[in-house]
Amino acid sequence: MERLVDINVERLQANFTVDEILRHRLKHLERIQAIHADETQRSGRLVYKHIYIFDLAGLTWKHVTPSVMSYLKPIFDLGQIYYPESLFRMYLVNAPFVFWGSWKIISSFIDPETKEKIQIFKSAAAFSTDASKQGLSLDAIPTLIGGRHGGHMLTDDIPKEVEGHPPA
Repeated sequence: MERLVDINVERLQANFTVDEILRHRLKHLERIQAIHADETQRSGRLVYKHIYIFDLAGLTWKHVTPSVMSYLKPIFDLGQIYYPESLFRMYLVNAPFVFWGSWKIISSFIDPETKEKIQIFKSAAAFSTDASKQGLSLDAIPTLIGGRHGGHMLTDDIPKEVEGHPPA
């Protein structure tokens, strides 16, 4: 899970190149693959897909400027090109009004097959209700959006993985 409120876009752009962000994202995606392999070994069944949750609370127009979008496009491409089958579903939660106005631009970066895996919710409550109907247990949903799972935040890994840079 990632939360927009935990990402300082200006600081990221000021302190990290796109290549540095891509290297970090690649490490994260490889970590997910390792978790899949560990779970496959532990459970005796093939595990190769995951659910990704992004909390959009706090999204403002500053997050959807052309410079930010051009910064994010390579990050979207990395997952779509090199890990297309590992995503089972992506949930975008707490989507504010500004998101809906920018979705057309953002979605132009996204492969149609990937776009079909994305579900957007205006609130955490709407997400939790739908997730329960789809058979997703509250034990698998992070507490930050109404579930009972501690979750793993991508931003938890940034300071220890990118030495020499201030935390984003």
